[in-house]
Amino acid sequence: MRRIVFLLLIFLLSACGSPQVYKDVFNTDSGPNVRTFNASVENCYLAAKKAVLSQNFRIEKEDLQAKSFTAARYFEDGKDSIVLT
Repeated sequence: MRRIVFLLLIFLLSACGSPQVYKDVFNTDSGPNVRTFNASVENCYLAAKKAVLSQNFRIEKEDLQAKSFTAARYFEDGKDSIVLT
């Protein structure tokens, strides 16, 4: 019985020492989570802005020269908000 418990404990602890592959999934240039499109900066900026506005965000600050914006969405209770930059 002790041997089974010991082997089970070793098995469970060995899972903690395995490499954390999931950290590299989003940091690689190729893979299932990366997609590259031939699009201009202007088109990407307008698409991102349209997507943000369609999700009920309000653009609070916009820099047309740098093609960047800050958008926020406030919830009815007044306590929660989401800010995108």
